[in-house]
Amino acid sequence: MLVFLVDDDYEDHEIFKMALDKVDSSFEFTTAENGVVALERFKEENLRPDVIFLDVNMPRMNGKDCIRALRKMEHLKNTPMILYSTHDGQKEVDEAKEAGATDFMTKPASIPEFSKALQTIINKYVKSQE
Repeated sequence: MLVFLVDDDYEDHEIFKMALDKVDSSFEFTTAENGVVALERFKEENLRPDVIFLDVNMPRMNGKDCIRALRKMEHLKNTPMILYSTHDGQKEVDEAKEAGATDFMTKPASIPEFSKALQTIINKYVKSQE
């Protein structure tokens, strides 16, 4: 399974990877530091991840705008795309869904909580499709 993370904070890449490894260390994991780089990678490399996680707030292109662009790519139309942020609230959730996100996740405060949240998302949107 390939998990793709779009986030401008490299520390968050490390935290995400640690949490993901607790779910299943055999998962492939790749990243992009913002939406523009993610779009370039998807166009050039024809990547087909099983799930894409995107930070809401990033420079150059935020997560919502990136999802809008990714949803226009035929091979990604049905890929689960999860927006995540430290901020939560109904407005963020509504805007995420409006942008085309499959779901919204609040960034957990600890690695065990993060692993549990990732496991829930993977079970709900990836494993259920297999």
